Amino acid sequence: MESEENSQIEELMAKYLSGNASPQEIEELEAWVMADSENRHTFKAFKKAWMLTGATMDERKVDVNQLWKKTSKELFPQAKVVPLASRRNTGRWLLLAAAVVAVLILGIWLINNVNTQAPQTFATAEQDMQVELADGTKAHLNKNTRITFLPKDENGNRKLQLEGVAFLKVARDVEHPLEVVTNSIQVRVLGTAFLVDARDDRQKAEVIVASGHVRVSSPGLDSVELLANEKAVFDLGQQKLVKSPNTDQNYLSFAQDSLIFDKTPLGGIIEVLGRHFDKKIKLENESLKNCKFTGTFTDESLREILTVIANSLNINVKKEENAYLFSGTCN
Repeated sequence: MESEENSQIEELMAKYLSGNASPQEIEELEAWVMADSENRHTFKAFKKAWMLTGATMDERKVDVNQLWKKTSKELFPQAKVVPLASRRNTGRWLLLAAAVVAVLILGIWLINNVNTQAPQTFATAEQDMQVELADGTKAHLNKNTRITFLPKDENGNRKLQLEGVAFLKVARDVEHPLEVVTNSIQVRVLGTAFLVDARDDRQKAEVIVASGHVRVSSPGLDSVELLANEKAVFDLGQQKLVKSPNTDQNYLSFAQDSLIFDKTPLGGIIEVLGRHFDKKIKLENESLKNCKFTGTFTDESLREILTVIANSLNINVKKEENAYLFSGTCN
Protein backbone atom coordinates (compact mmCIF):
# COMPACT_ATOMS: atom_id res chain seq x y z
CA MET A 1 0.00 0.00 0.00
CA GLU A 2 2.82 2.39 0.92
CA SER A 3 4.70 1.60 -2.30
CA GLU A 4 1.57 2.44 -4.32
CA GLU A 5 1.26 5.79 -2.53
CA ASN A 6 4.95 6.54 -3.10
CA SER A 7 4.52 5.69 -6.77
CA GLN A 8 1.57 8.09 -7.06
CA ILE A 9 3.54 10.87 -5.37
CA GLU A 10 6.50 10.30 -7.67
CA GLU A 11 4.17 10.48 -10.67
CA LEU A 12 2.71 13.76 -9.36
CA MET A 13 6.19 15.24 -8.84
CA ALA A 14 7.25 14.17 -12.33
CA LYS A 15 4.15 15.76 -13.87
CA TYR A 16 4.73 18.97 -11.90
CA LEU A 17 8.40 19.31 -12.83
CA SER A 18 7.68 18.54 -16.49
CA GLY A 19 4.88 21.14 -16.59
CA ASN A 20 2.16 18.57 -17.28
CA ALA A 21 0.31 18.62 -13.96
CA SER A 22 -3.32 19.77 -13.89
CA PRO A 23 -4.43 22.46 -11.38
CA GLN A 24 -6.02 19.73 -9.26
CA GLU A 25 -2.82 17.67 -9.31
CA ILE A 26 -0.77 20.75 -8.36
CA GLU A 27 -3.03 21.37 -5.35
CA GLU A 28 -2.74 17.69 -4.36
CA LEU A 29 1.06 17.87 -4.54
CA GLU A 30 1.15 21.13 -2.59
CA ALA A 31 -0.99 19.64 0.17
CA TRP A 32 1.38 16.67 0.40
CA VAL A 33 4.49 18.89 0.48
CA MET A 34 3.00 21.08 3.22
CA ALA A 35 1.86 18.15 5.34
CA ASP A 36 5.30 17.23 6.65
CA SER A 37 8.88 18.55 6.64
CA GLU A 38 10.07 15.12 5.48
CA ASN A 39 7.83 15.48 2.43
CA ARG A 40 9.50 18.79 1.58
CA HIS A 41 12.94 17.16 1.81
CA THR A 42 11.71 14.35 -0.44
CA PHE A 43 10.44 16.82 -3.02
CA LYS A 44 13.72 18.75 -3.02
CA ALA A 45 15.69 15.51 -3.45
CA PHE A 46 13.41 14.40 -6.29
CA LYS A 47 13.77 17.77 -7.99
CA LYS A 48 17.57 17.59 -7.75
CA ALA A 49 17.55 14.08 -9.19
CA TRP A 50 15.22 15.24 -11.95
CA MET A 51 17.57 18.07 -12.90
CA LEU A 52 20.61 15.77 -12.89
CA THR A 53 18.75 13.24 -15.02
CA GLY A 54 17.98 16.00 -17.50
CA ALA A 55 21.68 16.93 -17.65
CA THR A 56 22.62 13.38 -18.67
CA MET A 57 20.25 13.11 -21.62
CA ASP A 58 21.04 10.93 -24.63
CA GLU A 59 24.01 12.60 -26.29
CA ARG A 60 22.51 12.04 -29.72
CA LYS A 61 19.65 14.38 -28.84
CA VAL A 62 21.85 17.22 -27.58
CA ASP A 63 22.15 20.07 -30.07
CA VAL A 64 25.19 21.73 -28.52
CA ASN A 65 25.19 24.73 -30.89
CA GLN A 66 21.56 25.52 -30.05
CA LEU A 67 22.16 25.01 -26.33
CA TRP A 68 25.26 27.21 -26.46
CA LYS A 69 23.41 29.92 -28.38
CA LYS A 70 20.61 29.97 -25.81
CA THR A 71 23.01 30.08 -22.86
CA SER A 72 25.20 32.71 -24.52
CA LYS A 73 22.20 34.97 -25.06
CA GLU A 74 21.39 34.77 -21.34
CA LEU A 75 24.97 35.48 -20.31
CA PHE A 76 26.02 37.98 -22.99
CA PRO A 77 22.88 39.47 -24.61
CA GLN A 78 24.94 41.95 -26.71
CA ALA A 79 27.73 39.59 -27.69
CA LYS A 80 28.16 37.72 -30.94
CA VAL A 81 27.56 33.98 -30.65
CA VAL A 82 30.35 31.88 -32.12
CA PRO A 83 29.15 28.36 -33.08
CA LEU A 84 31.15 25.53 -31.58
CA ALA A 85 33.42 23.80 -34.06
CA SER A 86 32.54 20.22 -34.96
CA ARG A 87 34.79 17.39 -33.85
CA ARG A 88 35.31 13.87 -35.11
CA ASN A 89 35.08 12.52 -31.60
CA THR A 90 31.50 13.75 -31.34
CA GLY A 91 30.44 11.85 -28.25
CA ARG A 92 33.30 13.08 -26.08
CA TRP A 93 32.91 16.71 -27.08
CA LEU A 94 29.13 16.61 -26.72
CA LEU A 95 29.41 15.40 -23.15
CA LEU A 96 32.10 17.98 -22.35
CA ALA A 97 30.07 20.80 -23.89
CA ALA A 98 26.92 19.69 -22.08
CA ALA A 99 28.86 19.69 -18.80
CA VAL A 100 30.16 23.23 -19.48
CA VAL A 101 26.66 24.47 -20.30
CA ALA A 102 25.31 22.84 -17.13
CA VAL A 103 27.96 24.68 -15.06
CA LEU A 104 27.10 27.98 -16.75
CA ILE A 105 23.38 27.50 -16.15
CA LEU A 106 24.09 26.64 -12.52
CA GLY A 107 26.15 29.84 -12.25
CA ILE A 108 23.26 31.89 -13.63
CA TRP A 109 20.88 30.24 -11.16
CA LEU A 110 23.20 30.98 -8.24
CA ILE A 111 23.54 34.63 -9.29
CA ASN A 112 19.78 35.02 -9.57
CA ASN A 113 19.12 33.32 -6.25
CA VAL A 114 21.81 34.83 -4.04
CA ASN A 115 20.09 36.54 -1.14
CA THR A 116 21.01 40.18 -1.73
CA GLN A 117 17.52 41.51 -1.25
CA ALA A 118 16.60 43.98 1.47
CA PRO A 119 13.30 43.64 3.38
CA GLN A 120 10.28 45.19 1.65
CA THR A 121 7.94 47.20 3.88
CA PHE A 122 4.60 48.73 2.89
CA ALA A 123 2.16 50.59 5.15
CA THR A 124 -1.21 52.28 4.73
CA ALA A 125 -3.07 54.93 6.71
CA GLU A 126 -6.54 56.03 5.57
CA GLN A 127 -6.32 54.50 2.07
CA ASP A 128 -5.93 50.90 0.96
CA MET A 129 -3.02 49.89 -1.31
CA GLN A 130 -2.12 47.17 -3.82
CA VAL A 131 1.52 46.04 -4.03
CA GLU A 132 3.60 43.26 -5.58
CA LEU A 133 6.35 41.64 -3.53
CA ALA A 134 9.77 40.54 -4.75
CA ASP A 135 8.66 36.92 -5.24
CA GLY A 136 5.64 37.92 -7.34
CA THR A 137 3.10 37.66 -4.50
CA LYS A 138 0.36 40.29 -4.79
CA ALA A 139 -1.01 41.96 -1.66
CA HIS A 140 -4.01 44.24 -1.18
CA LEU A 141 -3.61 46.11 2.11
CA ASN A 142 -6.60 47.52 3.93
CA LYS A 143 -6.43 50.79 5.85
CA ASN A 144 -3.94 51.02 8.74
CA THR A 145 -2.06 47.89 7.67
CA ARG A 146 1.66 47.17 7.57
CA ILE A 147 3.52 44.29 5.94
CA THR A 148 7.23 43.43 5.77
CA PHE A 149 8.50 40.85 3.28
CA LEU A 150 11.78 39.42 4.54
CA PRO A 151 14.63 38.10 2.35
CA LYS A 152 14.64 34.35 1.80
CA ASP A 153 16.39 32.33 4.51
CA GLU A 154 19.24 29.88 3.86
CA ASN A 155 16.72 27.27 2.67
CA GLY A 156 14.98 29.67 0.31
CA ASN A 157 11.81 29.89 2.43
CA ARG A 158 9.76 33.09 2.41
CA LYS A 159 8.37 35.06 5.35
CA LEU A 160 5.89 37.96 5.58
CA GLN A 161 5.15 39.90 8.77
CA LEU A 162 1.65 41.39 8.93
CA GLU A 163 -0.19 43.87 11.13
CA GLY A 164 -3.74 44.72 10.08
CA VAL A 165 -5.83 43.28 7.23
CA ALA A 166 -4.54 42.08 3.86
CA PHE A 167 -5.66 39.87 0.99
CA LEU A 168 -2.76 37.91 -0.46
CA LYS A 169 -2.36 36.10 -3.80
CA VAL A 170 0.78 34.10 -3.15
CA ALA A 171 3.19 33.32 -6.00
CA ARG A 172 3.33 29.54 -6.37
CA ASP A 173 6.55 27.85 -5.25
CA VAL A 174 6.09 24.26 -4.08
CA GLU A 175 9.66 23.99 -2.82
CA HIS A 176 9.64 27.23 -0.82
CA PRO A 177 6.49 27.95 1.22
CA LEU A 178 5.51 31.44 2.37
CA GLU A 179 4.93 31.92 6.10
CA VAL A 180 2.71 34.82 7.14
CA VAL A 181 3.39 35.83 10.75
CA THR A 182 1.13 37.96 12.96
CA ASN A 183 1.17 38.65 16.69
CA SER A 184 -1.05 35.63 17.38
CA ILE A 185 -1.06 33.21 14.43
CA GLN A 186 1.10 31.87 11.61
CA VAL A 187 -0.16 30.94 8.16
CA ARG A 188 1.90 28.63 5.92
CA VAL A 189 1.11 28.56 2.19
CA LEU A 190 2.56 27.53 -1.17
CA GLY A 191 0.44 29.23 -3.82
CA THR A 192 -3.04 30.42 -2.89
CA ALA A 193 -5.31 33.41 -2.25
CA PHE A 194 -6.55 34.25 1.24
CA LEU A 195 -7.41 37.03 3.69
CA VAL A 196 -5.70 37.60 7.03
CA ASP A 197 -7.35 39.85 9.62
CA ALA A 198 -4.85 40.52 12.40
CA ARG A 199 -5.85 43.91 13.75
CA ASP A 200 -4.26 44.64 17.12
CA ASP A 201 -7.43 46.09 18.67
CA ARG A 202 -9.42 42.84 18.30
CA GLN A 203 -9.60 39.83 20.57
CA LYS A 204 -9.38 37.45 17.64
CA ALA A 205 -7.47 36.82 14.42
CA GLU A 206 -9.06 35.39 11.28
CA VAL A 207 -7.98 33.65 8.06
CA ILE A 208 -10.37 33.13 5.12
CA VAL A 209 -9.29 31.14 2.06
CA ALA A 210 -10.48 32.12 -1.43
CA SER A 211 -8.55 29.42 -3.29
CA GLY A 212 -5.85 26.84 -2.66
CA HIS A 213 -4.68 25.35 0.63
CA VAL A 214 -3.22 26.91 3.80
CA ARG A 215 -2.17 25.79 7.26
CA VAL A 216 -2.98 28.01 10.25
CA SER A 217 -1.27 27.58 13.62
CA SER A 218 -0.69 29.31 16.93
CA PRO A 219 1.97 28.49 19.56
CA GLY A 220 0.86 25.64 21.82
CA LEU A 221 -2.16 24.67 19.70
CA ASP A 222 -2.77 22.10 16.97
CA SER A 223 -2.73 23.58 13.47
CA VAL A 224 -5.73 23.48 11.11
CA GLU A 225 -5.77 22.94 7.35
CA LEU A 226 -8.02 25.20 5.26
CA LEU A 227 -9.28 24.88 1.69
CA ALA A 228 -11.30 27.29 -0.44
CA ASN A 229 -14.35 28.83 1.28
CA GLU A 230 -13.15 27.82 4.74
CA LYS A 231 -11.94 29.99 7.59
CA ALA A 232 -10.10 29.74 10.90
CA VAL A 233 -10.68 32.03 13.86
CA PHE A 234 -8.23 32.30 16.76
CA ASP A 235 -9.75 33.58 20.02
CA LEU A 236 -6.99 35.34 21.98
CA GLY A 237 -8.91 35.26 25.26
CA GLN A 238 -9.80 31.55 25.18
CA GLN A 239 -6.69 30.55 23.23
CA LYS A 240 -8.78 28.51 20.80
CA LEU A 241 -8.32 27.98 17.08
CA VAL A 242 -11.57 27.00 15.35
CA LYS A 243 -12.15 25.97 11.72
CA SER A 244 -15.51 26.48 9.98
CA PRO A 245 -17.11 27.17 6.58
CA ASN A 246 -16.92 30.82 5.51
CA THR A 247 -20.33 32.50 5.27
CA ASP A 248 -19.04 36.08 5.08
CA GLN A 249 -19.63 37.24 1.50
CA ASN A 250 -18.13 40.65 2.32
CA TYR A 251 -14.68 39.53 3.44
CA LEU A 252 -13.15 41.17 0.36
CA SER A 253 -15.29 44.29 0.51
CA PHE A 254 -12.32 46.66 1.02
CA ALA A 255 -10.71 45.28 -2.16
CA GLN A 256 -13.92 45.25 -4.22
CA ASP A 257 -15.50 48.49 -2.95
CA SER A 258 -18.89 46.90 -2.35
CA LEU A 259 -20.92 45.79 0.64
CA ILE A 260 -23.91 43.46 0.29
CA PHE A 261 -26.24 42.59 3.17
CA ASP A 262 -29.17 40.21 2.79
CA LYS A 263 -31.17 39.84 5.97
CA THR A 264 -27.86 40.06 7.80
CA PRO A 265 -27.92 40.35 11.62
CA LEU A 266 -26.59 43.65 12.95
CA GLY A 267 -23.99 41.75 14.97
CA GLY A 268 -22.46 40.48 11.73
CA ILE A 269 -22.82 43.84 9.99
CA ILE A 270 -20.74 45.70 12.56
CA GLU A 271 -17.99 43.06 12.19
CA VAL A 272 -17.92 43.60 8.42
CA LEU A 273 -18.02 47.40 8.65
CA GLY A 274 -15.38 47.42 11.37
CA ARG A 275 -12.98 45.51 9.11
CA HIS A 276 -13.91 47.44 5.95
CA PHE A 277 -13.35 50.88 7.50
CA ASP A 278 -11.03 49.84 10.35
CA LYS A 279 -13.31 51.54 12.89
CA LYS A 280 -14.90 50.38 16.13
CA ILE A 281 -18.68 49.98 16.07
CA LYS A 282 -20.53 48.94 19.23
CA LEU A 283 -24.05 47.93 20.31
CA GLU A 284 -25.61 49.39 23.45
CA ASN A 285 -27.41 46.12 24.21
CA GLU A 286 -27.14 42.49 23.11
CA SER A 287 -30.66 42.37 21.66
CA LEU A 288 -29.56 44.61 18.78
CA LYS A 289 -27.31 41.79 17.47
CA ASN A 290 -30.31 39.99 15.98
CA CYS A 291 -31.79 42.98 14.12
CA LYS A 292 -31.64 42.12 10.40
CA PHE A 293 -30.89 44.51 7.55
CA THR A 294 -30.90 44.20 3.75
CA GLY A 295 -29.06 46.65 1.50
CA THR A 296 -26.13 47.27 -0.85
CA PHE A 297 -23.47 49.97 -0.60
CA THR A 298 -20.63 50.99 -2.93
CA ASP A 299 -18.96 54.37 -2.41
CA GLU A 300 -20.81 55.57 0.69
CA SER A 301 -18.93 56.73 3.77
CA LEU A 302 -19.17 54.89 7.08
CA ARG A 303 -21.33 57.63 8.58
CA GLU A 304 -23.75 57.43 5.63
CA ILE A 305 -24.00 53.64 5.87
CA LEU A 306 -24.61 53.68 9.61
CA THR A 307 -27.30 56.34 9.21
CA VAL A 308 -29.12 54.30 6.54
CA ILE A 309 -29.02 51.18 8.71
CA ALA A 310 -30.21 53.06 11.80
CA ASN A 311 -33.13 54.67 9.94
CA SER A 312 -34.09 51.33 8.38
CA LEU A 313 -34.15 49.56 11.76
CA ASN A 314 -35.65 52.54 13.57
CA ILE A 315 -32.76 52.73 16.03
CA ASN A 316 -30.18 55.38 16.89
CA VAL A 317 -26.50 55.76 16.06
CA LYS A 318 -24.02 58.29 17.41
CA LYS A 319 -20.28 58.88 17.24
CA GLU A 320 -18.36 58.59 20.46
CA GLU A 321 -14.70 59.45 21.01
CA ASN A 322 -13.20 56.34 19.40
CA ALA A 323 -16.23 54.44 18.13
CA TYR A 324 -19.79 54.52 16.78
CA LEU A 325 -22.62 53.29 19.00
CA PHE A 326 -26.00 51.82 18.00
CA SER A 327 -28.75 52.13 20.62
CA GLY A 328 -32.49 51.59 20.96
CA THR A 329 -34.74 48.69 20.03
CA CYS A 330 -35.28 47.55 16.46
CA ASN A 331 -38.67 46.80 14.95
